[in-house]
Amino acid sequence: MNAIINSNESLRALIVAQSAGLLGGPLFGGFPQEYATGFFYTSQFFTTPIAGGTTTTATRLYYMPILIFKGHVFTACETFNASAGDNGEKYRVGIYTHGTAGPGTLVGSFGEVTLTGAEAVRELTANVTVPKSGLYWLAVHFESATVMQCVNAANKQLTAAGYLPSMMPQALLGYKSATTALTDPLNSMTLYVDTTYGALASTAVAPTAALDYGIAVALKG
Repeated sequence: MNAIINSNESLRALIVAQSAGLLGGPLFGGFPQEYATGFFYTSQFFTTPIAGGTTTTATRLYYMPILIFKGHVFTACETFNASAGDNGEKYRVGIYTHGTAGPGTLVGSFGEVTLTGAEAVRELTANVTVPKSGLYWLAVHFESATVMQCVNAANKQLTAAGYLPSMMPQALLGYKSATTALTDPLNSMTLYVDTTYGALASTAVAPTAALDYGIAVALKG
């Protein structure tokens, strides 16, 4: 697989391959020993891409869990805006530590994307140092509603054809009950909060609800 994501289709392919363990990491396999330079890595907690893109909510801050298997300096991140009609909209991308029951402190920010009226992979180049292995949270904060490539939670219900289900999210993140808004074991994986748009806070704004899909984000090794 090409190390560089250069289209919507290649981003989708990478998401599926990484989630299935074809690049080593894993829903069904072991972790690779190193992050390969120039390769992109997605969250293990999400699987199939959602066709056609999904419209985000203005001022919403989305948190998606990701397992980092060793300390590493990530040099960029990529996302994909899926509508040519989005022009001038902005969003920020960063990484938070895992706190007691969700995102904790800011590890680093990749910066801000300003859209230019075309569907495209958007790469932010910045060094973000994750100091050690563990559970972290990818954060994406939107200034206004934007159509983005999104991905289904890995533990989404078996009733929907085409999903690749996994019990790993519950095993790693835990849950209280099926009726608890932030920790529904059937589908909740992305946490979110609606908060004033701006630079990512040093301490994560506490999430208030959850979703069964996430924003597609790839980290560059």
